[in-house]
Amino acid sequence: MTPANTPAAPNLSRIKARIESAHPAKAFADKWELSLVITQTVSLDGPDFVSRYLGSVVDGFTFNPTVQLDTGTVIDAEASYIGGPHSGLFHLSSITISSFAT
Repeated sequence: MTPANTPAAPNLSRIKARIESAHPAKAFADKWELSLVITQTVSLDGPDFVSRYLGSVVDGFTFNPTVQLDTGTVIDAEASYIGGPHSGLFHLSSITISSFAT
C-alpha cells in the first residue's frame, strides 16, 4: 500500500451533529446511511480525524439506531472515521438525541 492509500488509524471522537438526511441502506436491513453537519467534537482515542470537518456536511452510517433519526435532529454520538486521506465515512455509535441544539 502506498501512503495515499493507507487507511485511517483506529480513532474515536465524541461529536454533536445535526442530521441533514437519514435513510435505511438498500443492501443491509440493519444499516442506516446519514448525512450530517458536525458542530462539536472531542477526540477520545487515537488521531483526531473529525476537527477538520467541523461545520461541513459529511457522510456516515450506523447500525440498528435506537433513536429516531429525523432531518434537523441534533444528536450526540461516538464517531470513528473510516477511510483514507481523500475520502471516507464516519461510523456512528452510542447515538442519543442532544439535550441542547446548536
